[in-house]
Amino acid sequence: GFMECAAAAESFEYAVAQVGTIAGAGNMDAMADQILALSNASGQASEELAQTAYSALSAGSAVESAVSDAQIATELATAGFTDTTSALQVLKTAMNSYGDAQSDLQHVSDSLIMTQNLGVTTIAELSQNMGVAIASASAYNVSLENLEAAYIATTKSGINTANSTTYLSRMFSELGDSGSTVSKIITNQTGKSFGQLMKEGYSLADVLEILYESCGNDAEAMMQLWQQQSSGKAANAIVNQGLQQFRQNLDRVTNSAGATSKAYGIMESTTQHAHERMANSMKNLASVVGGE
Repeated sequence: GFMECAAAAESFEYAVAQVGTIAGAGNMDAMADQILALSNASGQASEELAQTAYSALSAGSAVESAVSDAQIATELATAGFTDTTSALQVLKTAMNSYGDAQSDLQHVSDSLIMTQNLGVTTIAELSQNMGVAIASASAYNVSLENLEAAYIATTKSGINTANSTTYLSRMFSELGDSGSTVSKIITNQTGKSFGQLMKEGYSLADVLEILYESCGNDAEAMMQLWQQQSSGKAANAIVNQGLQQFRQNLDRVTNSAGATSKAYGIMESTTQHAHERMANSMKNLASVVGGE
């Protein structure tokens, strides 16, 4: 008993000390308390949470929000069938690319869960693939929500998450390339570039509608406009799923507050989670006893 307590305390202490290397020694006790409280509440191992908090700090979280950022990543991981490291990675990639345009980490998490709910994809798949598409999208002012609605359309069309990432990235690049046919049509119709339209609040559905109408609403003719077949596949998937449907999905990912906690609640109520939580509370007790 006592040896296990000492070992549990030691591994937690080590994890918190790592956090202290970034957060500063003065913040360590408060953070250790926050982490243990979160661990007991969430059923996640305390040293794992400390490591997530450390990763959050490394990725640019403020000291005061590191533990709550770790909590968001933990809930997203549970609700999204993945590990906290992957969940944190996709959250931070979105935050770092979109900066202040993204209101907060919780919104990113909720909109991702809504994408998982509406599309044929998981947080696990998105966290592995999405970084490339985020980089390409944000370069042309395509919001995270427009990107998510695009993933919903392409994955529902039967294009897997990895291919959707490639196709969408190429589509954004081609729409943004002033020498491309699609870019010229958009500029002729609106007097503005793709990036400018997105910045002004156009949705991807609005832009693709311009192209679709320029072909007399003929999907086959629209496919011919693209230099790269993969760009055309992404565009056609969105059009075929329905532009009105895209706008509805865009609305749902934009107004997705509470989606994570709802999905997390469902996952949390499973028997397996209850067992993990019980074992975890005993372990936390051991680390507190061992640390006395």
